[in-house]
Amino acid sequence: MPTWDEILKDVSSLPNIYDLTRRKYIKDLSDYTGRKHCRRVAK
Repeated sequence: MPTWDEILKDVSSLPNIYDLTRRKYIKDLSDYTGRKHCRRVAK
């Protein structure tokens, strides 16, 4: 049986489904338009 700490580490390591979906559609749009999408890093 896993400890709470192990469960939290496992859950926090999973990617955010909304972020993955957003990235997929941004890439699809980029491929469709032929324009590069830029990834900006928040400061």
